[in-house]
Amino acid sequence: MRLWVGSNTEVKGRYCFLSGPAGSGKTAIAGTIADECHSRGWLAGSFFFSAFSSIPERRSKRALVPTLTYHLLHQATILLLKESILSSIDADKSVFEKNLVQQIRLLILGPVQHLGRAVDKRKWPKVIIVDGLDECDADVGREYDTEGERRKSQEDNHSEVLSALWAAAADPAFPFRIIVASRPERSIQSFFSKPNVKAAAKIMFLDDNYDPTTDIETFLRASLIRIGLDNHLGEDWFSPGVPRLLAQEASGQFIYATTIIRFIEVSNIPPIHQLRCVLEWHRSRPDSPNPFAKLDALYLAILNTSRDAILAAKWLRTIEYLDYPDPWFVRALLESSPSETEFILGGLQSLVGLEDASGGPSFHFYHKSLLDCLGDSNRSAELYVDDEDLKVFLQERYYQILKDRGPQRELRRSKITLGAFFNFYQGNSVGHFDPSRGYTDSDVDWWISLSSYCGSTCDHHHFSEMRESMHANVCVKWNNPFKLSLLQRLRWLTYGPVSLASLPSILQNLEKRYFASPQIARPKCHGPCLTLGRESRG
Repeated sequence: MRLWVGSNTEVKGRYCFLSGPAGSGKTAIAGTIADECHSRGWLAGSFFFSAFSSIPERRSKRALVPTLTYHLLHQATILLLKESILSSIDADKSVFEKNLVQQIRLLILGPVQHLGRAVDKRKWPKVIIVDGLDECDADVGREYDTEGERRKSQEDNHSEVLSALWAAAADPAFPFRIIVASRPERSIQSFFSKPNVKAAAKIMFLDDNYDPTTDIETFLRASLIRIGLDNHLGEDWFSPGVPRLLAQEASGQFIYATTIIRFIEVSNIPPIHQLRCVLEWHRSRPDSPNPFAKLDALYLAILNTSRDAILAAKWLRTIEYLDYPDPWFVRALLESSPSETEFILGGLQSLVGLEDASGGPSFHFYHKSLLDCLGDSNRSAELYVDDEDLKVFLQERYYQILKDRGPQRELRRSKITLGAFFNFYQGNSVGHFDPSRGYTDSDVDWWISLSSYCGSTCDHHHFSEMRESMHANVCVKWNNPFKLSLLQRLRWLTYGPVSLASLPSILQNLEKRYFASPQIARPKCHGPCLTLGRESRG
Protein backbone atom coordinates (compact mmCIF):
# COMPACT_ATOMS: atom_id res chain seq x y z
CA MET A 1 0.00 0.00 0.00
CA ARG A 2 2.84 2.41 0.85
CA LEU A 3 4.56 1.66 -2.45
CA TRP A 4 1.30 2.19 -4.34
CA VAL A 5 0.72 5.58 -2.70
CA GLY A 6 4.23 6.74 -3.47
CA SER A 7 4.40 5.53 -7.08
CA ASN A 8 3.86 7.69 -10.16
CA THR A 9 1.70 5.55 -12.45
CA GLU A 10 -0.96 7.09 -14.62
CA VAL A 11 -4.76 6.80 -14.29
CA LYS A 12 -4.77 2.99 -14.11
CA GLY A 13 -4.38 2.03 -10.47
CA ARG A 14 -5.17 5.49 -9.09
CA TYR A 15 -8.30 4.21 -7.33
CA CYS A 16 -7.82 1.61 -4.57
CA PHE A 17 -10.61 -0.38 -2.92
CA LEU A 18 -9.53 -1.90 0.42
CA SER A 19 -12.15 -4.40 1.53
CA GLY A 20 -12.62 -7.33 3.86
CA PRO A 21 -15.01 -8.83 6.40
CA ALA A 22 -15.98 -7.18 9.68
CA GLY A 23 -13.08 -6.77 12.07
CA SER A 24 -10.38 -7.56 9.53
CA GLY A 25 -8.49 -4.33 10.21
CA LYS A 26 -9.61 -2.05 7.38
CA THR A 27 -9.94 1.04 9.57
CA ALA A 28 -6.68 0.26 11.37
CA ILE A 29 -4.87 0.07 8.03
CA ALA A 30 -6.57 3.21 6.70
CA GLY A 31 -5.71 5.07 9.90
CA THR A 32 -2.09 3.92 9.82
CA ILE A 33 -1.69 4.90 6.17
CA ALA A 34 -3.30 8.28 6.89
CA ASP A 35 -0.93 8.93 9.81
CA GLU A 36 2.14 7.95 7.79
CA CYS A 37 1.06 9.98 4.76
CA HIS A 38 0.34 12.98 6.96
CA SER A 39 3.81 12.82 8.50
CA ARG A 40 5.36 12.70 5.00
CA GLY A 41 3.16 15.48 3.63
CA TRP A 42 1.37 13.05 1.33
CA LEU A 43 -2.16 13.26 2.78
CA ALA A 44 -4.33 15.60 0.72
CA GLY A 45 -7.52 14.87 2.68
CA SER A 46 -9.44 12.17 4.50
CA PHE A 47 -12.92 11.28 5.70
CA PHE A 48 -13.71 8.47 8.15
CA PHE A 49 -17.40 7.53 8.16
CA SER A 50 -18.72 6.25 11.48
CA ALA A 51 -22.22 4.91 12.04
CA PHE A 52 -21.97 5.44 15.81
CA SER A 53 -20.25 8.79 16.05
CA SER A 54 -21.91 11.45 18.19
CA ILE A 55 -21.35 13.77 15.20
CA PRO A 56 -24.20 13.11 12.71
CA GLU A 57 -22.14 14.43 9.79
CA ARG A 58 -19.77 11.48 10.11
CA ARG A 59 -22.46 9.13 8.84
CA SER A 60 -23.80 11.46 6.15
CA LYS A 61 -22.68 11.72 2.54
CA ARG A 62 -23.32 15.47 2.62
CA ALA A 63 -20.17 16.17 4.65
CA LEU A 64 -17.76 14.22 2.45
CA VAL A 65 -16.86 16.66 -0.34
CA PRO A 66 -16.95 19.80 1.88
CA THR A 67 -14.56 18.07 4.32
CA LEU A 68 -12.13 17.06 1.57
CA THR A 69 -12.34 20.57 0.13
CA TYR A 70 -11.57 22.06 3.54
CA HIS A 71 -8.49 19.84 3.86
CA LEU A 72 -7.25 20.92 0.42
CA LEU A 73 -7.79 24.60 1.29
CA HIS A 74 -5.34 24.22 4.17
CA GLN A 75 -2.54 22.48 2.26
CA ALA A 76 0.45 24.81 2.38
CA THR A 77 2.17 23.04 -0.52
CA ILE A 78 -0.75 23.47 -2.93
CA LEU A 79 -0.20 26.96 -4.25
CA LEU A 80 -3.05 28.96 -5.82
CA LEU A 81 -5.63 26.17 -5.31
CA LYS A 82 -7.30 27.97 -2.39
CA GLU A 83 -8.10 31.01 -4.50
CA SER A 84 -9.47 28.83 -7.28
CA ILE A 85 -11.75 26.88 -4.90
CA LEU A 86 -13.07 30.04 -3.24
CA SER A 87 -13.80 31.51 -6.68
CA SER A 88 -15.86 28.42 -7.53
CA ILE A 89 -17.88 28.82 -4.34
CA ASP A 90 -18.45 32.53 -5.04
CA ALA A 91 -19.60 31.69 -8.56
CA ASP A 92 -22.19 29.17 -7.35
CA LYS A 93 -23.39 29.56 -3.77
CA SER A 94 -25.69 26.55 -4.15
CA VAL A 95 -22.81 24.16 -4.80
CA PHE A 96 -23.20 22.46 -1.40
CA GLU A 97 -26.80 21.55 -2.26
CA LYS A 98 -25.86 19.72 -5.45
CA ASN A 99 -25.20 16.00 -5.80
CA LEU A 100 -21.74 14.73 -4.93
CA VAL A 101 -20.52 14.33 -8.53
CA GLN A 102 -21.32 17.99 -9.20
CA GLN A 103 -19.78 19.04 -5.90
CA ILE A 104 -16.48 17.30 -6.52
CA ARG A 105 -16.30 18.68 -10.06
CA LEU A 106 -17.00 22.26 -8.95
CA LEU A 107 -15.05 22.30 -5.68
CA ILE A 108 -12.03 20.07 -6.41
CA LEU A 109 -11.67 18.85 -9.98
CA GLY A 110 -12.60 22.18 -11.64
CA PRO A 111 -10.14 24.28 -9.59
CA VAL A 112 -7.37 21.73 -10.21
CA GLN A 113 -8.08 21.81 -13.95
CA HIS A 114 -8.11 25.60 -13.85
CA LEU A 115 -4.55 25.66 -12.55
CA GLY A 116 -3.45 23.40 -15.41
CA ARG A 117 0.29 23.38 -15.86
CA ALA A 118 0.77 26.75 -14.19
CA VAL A 119 1.91 25.02 -10.99
CA ASP A 120 4.29 22.19 -10.23
CA LYS A 121 2.15 19.36 -8.84
CA ARG A 122 5.09 17.13 -8.00
CA LYS A 123 5.31 18.64 -4.50
CA TRP A 124 1.59 18.31 -3.87
CA PRO A 125 0.17 15.70 -1.46
CA LYS A 126 -0.50 12.33 -3.04
CA VAL A 127 -3.57 10.64 -1.58
CA ILE A 128 -7.17 11.04 -0.36
CA ILE A 129 -8.47 8.41 2.06
CA VAL A 130 -12.15 7.57 2.66
CA ASP A 131 -12.82 4.90 5.29
CA GLY A 132 -15.97 3.10 6.42
CA LEU A 133 -18.11 3.83 3.38
CA ASP A 134 -20.48 1.01 4.42
CA GLU A 135 -21.29 3.15 7.51
CA CYS A 136 -22.56 6.02 5.36
CA ASP A 137 -26.25 6.07 6.25
CA ALA A 138 -29.50 6.69 4.40
CA ASP A 139 -30.64 10.27 3.77
CA VAL A 140 -31.47 12.07 7.00
CA GLY A 141 -34.69 14.01 7.42
CA ARG A 142 -36.72 11.49 5.43
CA GLU A 143 -39.34 9.06 6.65
CA TYR A 144 -39.13 5.49 5.36
CA ASP A 145 -42.19 3.26 5.23
CA THR A 146 -40.14 0.06 5.16
CA GLU A 147 -36.64 -1.08 6.05
CA GLY A 148 -36.15 -1.95 2.39
CA GLU A 149 -36.84 1.66 1.42
CA ARG A 150 -34.30 2.92 3.95
CA ARG A 151 -31.76 0.36 2.77
CA LYS A 152 -32.28 1.46 -0.84
CA SER A 153 -31.51 5.05 0.14
CA GLN A 154 -28.32 3.93 1.88
CA GLU A 155 -27.18 1.91 -1.13
CA ASP A 156 -27.89 4.84 -3.43
CA ASN A 157 -25.68 7.00 -1.20
CA HIS A 158 -22.86 4.44 -1.36
CA SER A 159 -23.06 4.48 -5.16
CA GLU A 160 -23.16 8.28 -5.28
CA VAL A 161 -20.02 8.58 -3.13
CA LEU A 162 -18.12 6.06 -5.27
CA SER A 163 -19.28 7.70 -8.51
CA ALA A 164 -18.12 11.11 -7.33
CA LEU A 165 -14.68 9.83 -6.32
CA TRP A 166 -14.39 7.90 -9.59
CA ALA A 167 -15.30 11.00 -11.62
CA ALA A 168 -12.31 12.73 -10.09
CA ALA A 169 -9.84 9.82 -10.22
CA ALA A 170 -10.61 9.07 -13.88
CA ASP A 171 -9.75 12.60 -14.98
CA PRO A 172 -6.12 12.98 -16.17
CA ALA A 173 -5.90 16.40 -14.48
CA PHE A 174 -6.66 14.94 -11.05
CA PRO A 175 -3.31 14.50 -9.27
CA PHE A 176 -4.37 12.46 -6.22
CA ARG A 177 -4.76 8.76 -5.56
CA ILE A 178 -7.89 7.66 -3.73
CA ILE A 179 -8.20 4.88 -1.15
CA VAL A 180 -11.70 3.68 -0.23
CA ALA A 181 -11.94 1.23 2.69
CA SER A 182 -15.23 -0.54 3.31
CA ARG A 183 -16.99 -3.78 3.94
CA PRO A 184 -18.00 -5.47 0.67
CA GLU A 185 -21.65 -4.43 0.80
CA ARG A 186 -23.81 -5.25 -2.21
CA SER A 187 -23.93 -1.76 -3.71
CA ILE A 188 -20.18 -1.27 -3.19
CA GLN A 189 -19.26 -4.61 -4.71
CA SER A 190 -21.56 -3.88 -7.64
CA PHE A 191 -19.76 -0.61 -8.34
CA PHE A 192 -16.30 -2.19 -8.35
CA SER A 193 -17.58 -5.02 -10.56
CA LYS A 194 -18.21 -2.63 -13.45
CA PRO A 195 -15.77 -3.49 -16.28
CA ASN A 196 -14.32 0.02 -16.59
CA VAL A 197 -13.81 0.37 -12.83
CA LYS A 198 -12.50 -3.15 -12.34
CA ALA A 199 -9.94 -2.65 -15.10
CA ALA A 200 -8.59 0.61 -13.65
CA ALA A 201 -8.91 0.17 -9.86
CA LYS A 202 -6.58 -1.60 -7.48
CA ILE A 203 -8.70 -4.00 -5.38
CA MET A 204 -7.32 -5.44 -2.14
CA PHE A 205 -9.34 -7.91 -0.08
CA LEU A 206 -8.15 -8.75 3.43
CA ASP A 207 -8.55 -12.50 3.53
CA ASP A 208 -6.32 -15.43 4.45
CA ASN A 209 -4.04 -14.70 1.49
CA TYR A 210 -2.71 -11.70 3.41
CA ASP A 211 -2.20 -13.82 6.58
CA PRO A 212 -2.65 -11.08 9.23
CA THR A 213 -2.02 -13.58 12.07
CA THR A 214 1.60 -12.47 12.51
CA ASP A 215 0.58 -8.79 12.64
CA ILE A 216 -2.16 -9.57 15.17
CA GLU A 217 0.30 -11.55 17.30
CA THR A 218 2.76 -8.64 17.24
CA PHE A 219 -0.01 -6.24 18.27
CA LEU A 220 -1.14 -8.49 21.13
CA ARG A 221 2.38 -9.04 22.45
CA ALA A 222 3.23 -5.31 22.38
CA SER A 223 -0.09 -4.41 24.03
CA LEU A 224 0.26 -6.98 26.80
CA ILE A 225 3.79 -5.79 27.53
CA ARG A 226 2.55 -2.20 27.73
CA ILE A 227 -0.28 -3.21 30.10
CA GLY A 228 2.23 -5.06 32.29
CA LEU A 229 4.53 -2.04 32.52
CA ASP A 230 1.63 0.34 33.20
CA ASN A 231 0.46 -1.86 36.08
CA HIS A 232 3.92 -2.62 37.52
CA LEU A 233 3.71 -6.28 36.50
CA GLY A 234 6.79 -6.31 34.32
CA GLU A 235 7.09 -7.44 30.72
CA ASP A 236 6.78 -11.19 31.35
CA TRP A 237 3.52 -11.28 33.32
CA PHE A 238 1.85 -13.49 30.66
CA SER A 239 2.93 -16.84 29.21
CA PRO A 240 5.02 -16.47 26.01
CA GLY A 241 2.58 -18.51 23.93
CA VAL A 242 -0.50 -16.41 24.81
CA PRO A 243 -0.19 -13.81 22.00
CA ARG A 244 0.20 -16.55 19.38
CA LEU A 245 -2.75 -18.52 20.79
CA LEU A 246 -5.06 -15.49 20.79
CA ALA A 247 -3.87 -14.39 17.34
CA GLN A 248 -4.86 -17.78 15.94
CA GLU A 249 -8.23 -17.47 17.66
CA ALA A 250 -8.76 -14.09 15.97
CA SER A 251 -9.21 -15.75 12.55
CA GLY A 252 -7.72 -12.72 10.84
CA GLN A 253 -9.99 -10.26 12.69
CA PHE A 254 -8.11 -7.38 14.32
CA ILE A 255 -11.26 -6.40 16.21
CA TYR A 256 -10.99 -9.66 18.17
CA ALA A 257 -7.53 -8.67 19.39
CA THR A 258 -8.36 -5.03 20.12
CA THR A 259 -11.48 -6.06 22.08
CA ILE A 260 -9.40 -8.41 24.25
CA ILE A 261 -6.86 -5.68 24.98
CA ARG A 262 -9.60 -3.18 25.88
CA PHE A 263 -11.25 -5.79 28.13
CA ILE A 264 -7.97 -6.27 30.00
CA GLU A 265 -6.93 -2.66 30.36
CA VAL A 266 -10.11 -0.58 30.86
CA SER A 267 -11.40 -2.57 33.82
CA ASN A 268 -10.83 -1.90 37.53
CA ILE A 269 -10.11 -5.62 37.89
CA PRO A 270 -6.42 -6.67 37.83
CA PRO A 271 -5.11 -7.49 34.32
CA ILE A 272 -4.03 -10.98 35.38
CA HIS A 273 -7.63 -11.85 36.32
CA GLN A 274 -9.00 -10.42 33.06
CA LEU A 275 -6.50 -12.33 30.93
CA ARG A 276 -7.33 -15.50 32.85
CA CYS A 277 -11.02 -14.98 31.99
CA VAL A 278 -10.17 -14.62 28.30
CA LEU A 279 -8.18 -17.86 28.32
CA GLU A 280 -10.95 -19.72 30.15
CA TRP A 281 -13.45 -18.56 27.55
CA HIS A 282 -11.10 -19.86 24.88
CA ARG A 283 -10.96 -23.33 26.45
CA SER A 284 -14.74 -23.58 26.86
CA ARG A 285 -15.58 -22.38 23.35
CA PRO A 286 -16.89 -25.05 20.94
CA ASP A 287 -15.59 -25.21 17.39
CA SER A 288 -17.80 -23.72 14.68
CA PRO A 289 -17.50 -23.20 10.91
CA ASN A 290 -19.00 -19.70 11.32
CA PRO A 291 -16.15 -17.19 10.67
CA PHE A 292 -17.63 -14.86 13.31
CA ALA A 293 -18.21 -17.57 15.94
CA LYS A 294 -15.13 -16.76 18.01
CA LEU A 295 -15.71 -13.02 17.86
CA ASP A 296 -19.38 -13.49 18.79
CA ALA A 297 -18.41 -15.77 21.67
CA LEU A 298 -16.02 -13.11 22.95
CA TYR A 299 -18.72 -10.44 22.75
CA LEU A 300 -21.25 -12.61 24.58
CA ALA A 301 -18.74 -13.59 27.26
CA ILE A 302 -17.97 -9.94 27.95
CA LEU A 303 -21.68 -9.04 27.96
CA ASN A 304 -22.31 -11.75 30.50
CA THR A 305 -19.90 -10.06 32.90
CA SER A 306 -22.52 -7.30 33.28
CA ARG A 307 -24.63 -7.42 36.42
CA ASP A 308 -27.67 -7.76 34.15
CA ALA A 309 -26.64 -9.07 30.74
CA ILE A 310 -30.14 -9.17 29.24
CA LEU A 311 -30.81 -5.58 30.28
CA ALA A 312 -27.39 -4.56 28.93
CA ALA A 313 -28.28 -6.11 25.56
CA LYS A 314 -31.59 -4.19 25.57
CA TRP A 315 -29.77 -0.97 26.34
CA LEU A 316 -27.30 -1.47 23.50
CA ARG A 317 -30.06 -2.28 21.00
CA THR A 318 -32.04 0.76 22.23
CA ILE A 319 -29.06 3.10 21.87
CA GLU A 320 -28.66 1.89 18.30
CA TYR A 321 -32.40 2.24 17.63
CA LEU A 322 -32.77 5.74 19.07
CA ASP A 323 -29.82 7.09 17.07
CA TYR A 324 -30.17 10.32 19.10
CA PRO A 325 -27.05 12.49 19.09
CA ASP A 326 -27.32 13.83 22.66
CA PRO A 327 -26.29 11.14 25.19
CA TRP A 328 -27.88 13.09 28.05
CA PHE A 329 -31.32 12.42 26.61
CA VAL A 330 -30.56 8.75 26.06
CA ARG A 331 -29.27 8.24 29.60
CA ALA A 332 -32.25 10.08 31.08
CA LEU A 333 -34.63 7.90 29.08
CA LEU A 334 -32.93 4.57 29.86
CA GLU A 335 -32.18 4.91 33.55
CA SER A 336 -34.80 3.51 35.93
CA SER A 337 -32.63 4.50 38.91
CA PRO A 338 -29.89 7.11 39.39
CA SER A 339 -26.51 6.19 37.85
CA GLU A 340 -27.89 2.97 36.37
CA THR A 341 -25.73 3.50 33.28
CA GLU A 342 -22.57 2.77 35.24
CA PHE A 343 -24.23 -0.23 36.90
CA ILE A 344 -25.34 -1.81 33.60
CA LEU A 345 -22.62 -0.75 31.16
CA GLY A 346 -19.71 0.19 33.42
CA GLY A 347 -18.08 -3.23 33.02
CA LEU A 348 -18.61 -3.30 29.26
CA GLN A 349 -16.34 -0.43 28.27
CA SER A 350 -14.30 -2.76 26.10
CA LEU A 351 -17.40 -2.85 23.86
CA VAL A 352 -18.90 0.61 24.23
CA GLY A 353 -17.29 3.86 25.38
CA LEU A 354 -19.24 5.88 27.94
CA GLU A 355 -17.27 9.14 27.86
CA ASP A 356 -16.14 11.51 25.15
CA ALA A 357 -12.73 13.17 24.94
CA SER A 358 -13.76 15.89 27.42
CA GLY A 359 -15.09 13.42 30.00
CA GLY A 360 -18.75 14.04 29.18
CA PRO A 361 -21.25 11.23 28.64
CA SER A 362 -21.19 9.41 25.34
CA PHE A 363 -22.21 6.10 23.81
CA HIS A 364 -19.57 5.01 21.32
CA PHE A 365 -19.62 1.50 19.85
CA TYR A 366 -16.08 0.48 19.00
CA HIS A 367 -17.15 -1.74 16.13
CA LYS A 368 -20.29 -2.36 14.11
CA SER A 369 -19.81 -6.14 14.42
CA LEU A 370 -21.10 -6.01 18.01
CA LEU A 371 -24.49 -4.76 16.85
CA ASP A 372 -24.44 -7.22 13.95
CA CYS A 373 -24.09 -9.94 16.57
CA LEU A 374 -26.83 -8.60 18.85
CA GLY A 375 -29.21 -8.15 15.92
CA ASP A 376 -28.91 -11.78 14.79
CA SER A 377 -30.73 -14.46 16.81
CA ASN A 378 -28.34 -17.14 15.57
CA ARG A 379 -25.30 -15.21 16.75
CA SER A 380 -26.45 -13.65 20.03
CA ALA A 381 -28.28 -16.75 21.39
CA GLU A 382 -29.86 -16.05 24.80
CA LEU A 383 -28.98 -12.35 24.62
CA TYR A 384 -31.00 -11.78 21.45
CA VAL A 385 -33.42 -8.85 21.67
CA ASP A 386 -35.94 -8.87 18.83
CA ASP A 387 -37.95 -5.89 17.61
CA GLU A 388 -40.95 -6.78 19.77
CA ASP A 389 -38.78 -7.02 22.90
CA LEU A 390 -37.29 -3.64 22.03
CA LYS A 391 -40.75 -2.13 21.56
CA VAL A 392 -41.96 -3.44 24.93
CA PHE A 393 -38.81 -2.19 26.66
CA LEU A 394 -39.24 1.33 25.26
CA GLN A 395 -42.93 1.34 26.18
CA GLU A 396 -41.95 0.43 29.73
CA ARG A 397 -39.40 3.26 29.93
CA TYR A 398 -41.79 5.89 28.59
CA TYR A 399 -44.51 4.60 30.93
CA GLN A 400 -42.21 4.66 33.96
CA ILE A 401 -41.12 8.24 33.26
CA LEU A 402 -44.78 9.17 33.00
CA LYS A 403 -45.52 7.50 36.37
CA ASP A 404 -42.44 9.01 38.01
CA ARG A 405 -43.28 12.42 36.56
CA GLY A 406 -39.83 12.75 35.08
CA PRO A 407 -36.50 10.95 34.61
CA GLN A 408 -34.36 9.52 37.39
CA ARG A 409 -31.23 11.32 36.25
CA GLU A 410 -30.61 14.71 37.85
CA LEU A 411 -30.78 16.94 34.79
CA ARG A 412 -29.82 20.13 36.56
CA ARG A 413 -26.27 18.86 36.75
CA SER A 414 -26.19 18.01 33.09
CA LYS A 415 -25.87 20.11 29.96
CA ILE A 416 -29.59 19.94 29.18
CA THR A 417 -32.49 21.56 30.94
CA LEU A 418 -35.56 19.81 32.25
CA GLY A 419 -37.60 21.61 29.62
CA ALA A 420 -35.38 20.29 26.83
CA PHE A 421 -35.80 16.74 28.06
CA PHE A 422 -39.58 17.11 28.34
CA ASN A 423 -39.71 18.50 24.81
CA PHE A 424 -37.81 15.40 23.64
CA TYR A 425 -40.01 13.13 25.78
CA GLN A 426 -43.35 14.61 24.72
CA GLY A 427 -42.36 14.69 21.07
CA ASN A 428 -41.24 11.03 21.02
CA SER A 429 -43.60 9.41 23.52
CA VAL A 430 -46.63 9.29 21.23
CA GLY A 431 -45.35 6.28 19.32
CA HIS A 432 -44.41 4.38 22.48
CA PHE A 433 -47.65 4.24 24.47
CA ASP A 434 -49.12 0.88 25.32
CA PRO A 435 -52.96 0.78 25.29
CA SER A 436 -52.93 -2.05 27.84
CA ARG A 437 -51.33 0.14 30.52
CA GLY A 438 -53.35 1.65 33.30
CA TYR A 439 -53.09 5.33 32.45
CA THR A 440 -54.96 7.69 34.73
CA ASP A 441 -56.42 11.16 34.65
CA SER A 442 -53.41 12.54 36.48
CA ASP A 443 -51.08 10.97 33.91
CA VAL A 444 -52.90 12.84 31.19
CA ASP A 445 -52.78 16.12 33.10
CA TRP A 446 -49.04 15.75 33.66
CA TRP A 447 -48.38 14.93 30.01
CA ILE A 448 -50.37 18.01 28.89
CA SER A 449 -48.57 20.15 31.46
CA LEU A 450 -45.24 19.40 29.79
CA SER A 451 -46.17 22.11 27.32
CA SER A 452 -45.40 24.63 30.04
CA TYR A 453 -41.80 23.35 29.98
CA CYS A 454 -41.58 22.96 26.24
CA GLY A 455 -42.90 26.36 25.26
CA SER A 456 -43.71 26.86 21.61
CA THR A 457 -41.47 24.01 20.41
CA CYS A 458 -44.02 21.24 21.08
CA ASP A 459 -45.98 20.31 17.97
CA HIS A 460 -49.75 20.66 18.29
CA HIS A 461 -50.40 17.43 16.40
CA HIS A 462 -49.01 15.45 19.35
CA PHE A 463 -52.22 16.19 21.28
CA SER A 464 -54.49 14.52 18.73
CA GLU A 465 -52.08 11.59 18.26
CA MET A 466 -51.91 11.02 22.00
CA ARG A 467 -55.70 11.22 22.24
CA GLU A 468 -56.07 8.48 19.65
CA SER A 469 -53.41 6.35 21.33
CA MET A 470 -55.21 6.56 24.68
CA HIS A 471 -58.79 6.24 23.47
CA ALA A 472 -59.35 2.73 24.85
CA ASN A 473 -58.18 3.49 28.40
CA VAL A 474 -58.64 7.13 29.24
CA CYS A 475 -61.45 8.23 26.99
CA VAL A 476 -62.65 10.58 29.73
CA LYS A 477 -59.67 12.79 28.93
CA TRP A 478 -58.07 11.92 25.64
CA ASN A 479 -61.21 11.45 23.57
CA ASN A 480 -62.43 14.89 24.45
CA PRO A 481 -61.60 16.88 21.30
CA PHE A 482 -63.33 19.94 22.75
CA LYS A 483 -60.93 20.20 25.64
CA LEU A 484 -57.94 19.52 23.43
CA SER A 485 -59.04 22.13 20.91
CA LEU A 486 -59.31 24.63 23.75
CA LEU A 487 -55.81 23.74 24.89
CA GLN A 488 -54.54 24.38 21.40
CA ARG A 489 -56.43 27.66 21.15
CA LEU A 490 -55.06 28.60 24.56
CA ARG A 491 -51.50 28.07 23.42
CA TRP A 492 -52.07 30.04 20.23
CA LEU A 493 -53.54 32.92 22.24
CA THR A 494 -51.03 33.07 25.09
CA TYR A 495 -47.78 32.19 23.29
CA GLY A 496 -46.32 31.15 26.59
CA PRO A 497 -46.35 28.55 29.39
CA VAL A 498 -49.62 27.87 31.17
CA SER A 499 -49.86 26.69 34.76
CA LEU A 500 -51.83 23.46 35.11
CA ALA A 501 -53.39 24.78 38.32
CA SER A 502 -54.99 27.66 36.44
CA LEU A 503 -56.14 25.49 33.56
CA PRO A 504 -59.76 24.78 34.70
CA SER A 505 -60.70 28.44 35.18
CA ILE A 506 -59.02 29.46 31.92
CA LEU A 507 -60.84 26.70 30.07
CA GLN A 508 -64.20 27.75 31.52
CA ASN A 509 -63.64 31.31 30.33
CA LEU A 510 -62.59 30.11 26.91
CA GLU A 511 -65.62 27.83 26.71
CA LYS A 512 -67.93 30.76 27.25
CA ARG A 513 -66.02 32.87 24.77
CA TYR A 514 -65.78 30.36 21.93
CA PHE A 515 -69.17 28.71 22.30
CA ALA A 516 -70.95 32.05 22.45
CA SER A 517 -70.67 31.95 18.65
CA PRO A 518 -73.42 29.88 16.94
CA GLN A 519 -70.95 28.87 14.21
CA ILE A 520 -68.96 26.68 16.64
CA ALA A 521 -70.69 23.39 17.44
CA ARG A 522 -69.78 21.35 20.48
CA PRO A 523 -67.86 18.27 19.22
CA LYS A 524 -69.06 14.77 20.05
CA CYS A 525 -67.23 11.90 21.67
CA HIS A 526 -68.18 8.27 21.12
CA GLY A 527 -67.52 7.33 24.75
CA PRO A 528 -68.03 8.71 28.25
CA CYS A 529 -66.20 12.03 28.54
CA LEU A 530 -65.36 14.51 31.21
CA THR A 531 -65.99 17.94 29.79
CA LEU A 532 -64.56 20.51 32.19
CA GLY A 533 -65.53 18.43 35.18
CA ARG A 534 -69.06 17.58 34.01
CA GLU A 535 -69.70 13.98 33.02
CA SER A 536 -71.78 13.65 29.87
CA ARG A 537 -72.22 11.59 26.74
CA GLY A 538 -71.31 13.05 23.38
